[in-house]
Amino acid sequence: MYLKKIFLFSFTLLSLLHADDYVLGRGLHLDDTFNVGGYFSTEFESNENADTLTLDDVAVMAYGDINPMFSYLAEFEAIGFYTKNLTDGADEGSQQFHIERLYGDIWLLDNLNIRFGKMITPVGYWNIEPINVLRDTTSNPLYSTLLFPRLLTGLDINGYVPAVEGMRYHFFGQKNHDFDEHYINIPNNHFFGLSVEQEFSLELSANGSVG
Repeated sequence: MYLKKIFLFSFTLLSLLHADDYVLGRGLHLDDTFNVGGYFSTEFESNENADTLTLDDVAVMAYGDINPMFSYLAEFEAIGFYTKNLTDGADEGSQQFHIERLYGDIWLLDNLNIRFGKMITPVGYWNIEPINVLRDTTSNPLYSTLLFPRLLTGLDINGYVPAVEGMRYHFFGQKNHDFDEHYINIPNNHFFGLSVEQEFSLELSANGSVG
């Protein structure tokens, strides 16, 4: 444990010495191939029974561009990290981190790109924005929690449909076990789907998914 703390301190110090100036909300930029960051969300609830303070989602991530054709992202998250009952002093929580996302992107053409690894299932609207503090709704959409696996470990072939302006597609699938089978709403090892979105303007789009 002592050596682990020294390693983490040394890594953090080395990162700060070699990083660009830190900009809040953009993470720590070391170079184009390696950026690190993270986020957390909190919740305070007060009712007639108790006052509770919750440190809900805690996540750390790294991402970067290896070259113009390949990029990556890795995110590890702990949910229900810590809850403190301010009325009776009791506390609970889980500090176990799970693989939220771990994927690579191969950028080929506007109408053909490949994402492989563990990713957010590309269905719906809010589901594609996984960080709850960055979206207008703090809960996960029912669309992604009841009808589709919220996460998949497999492939997503995506791009714009040729000769159709503003139409984007995702053909995705999984035929293997998940990276973390304890951290998924619908366990599966055989799943395929198609999602299509038509962009009408910057403010208006429509999409549908089957799987």
